[in-house]
Amino acid sequence: QQQQQGGGEEPPEFLVRKYNFYLFAPPPPTTGYNNSNSNDANATREVVLNPSTIQFLNKHNMDWNKWTREGVPFVTVDRAAEILDSFKTRHDRLEEEEAASRLAKAGSGSGSSSSSSNAAAGAGGGGGGEGGQNKGPRRDRVRLTRADDVAFVARTMAGLREW
Repeated sequence: QQQQQGGGEEPPEFLVRKYNFYLFAPPPPTTGYNNSNSNDANATREVVLNPSTIQFLNKHNMDWNKWTREGVPFVTVDRAAEILDSFKTRHDRLEEEEAASRLAKAGSGSGSSSSSSNAAAGAGGGGGGEGGQNKGPRRDRVRLTRADDVAFVARTMAGLREW
């Protein structure tokens, strides 16, 4: 910074940009993940506003239509964890069913006994396998430990399910 002749410094200058994010919890889904839990906070969520809050927001040009129509949906961290657990359970079950189906197809195929033993061996061989079917060793799943990560994944998966 340059000093002025009087020995004082110029006051710092800042460029400020404001952003508004309207948060609005969507109603609970009627399909998709299990929402039969009567203790679910999302199923009974109420929006309660103090009259002075409404006056303040109106005075500062609150766009109520935008808030209710375009508000960013969210869930609590606890609900996000429940959704993620439900997703993982369904995903694991479907993956097990797929693996069993693949094994059944490999066992009933017209190949020789050596090809069916290769299919049952799975990723243990390390070679490419016949026709490039062996995709290498299976990696362990990533376990999310931070609540923010769990919430992010749950929101992302919920968005994908809606899409």
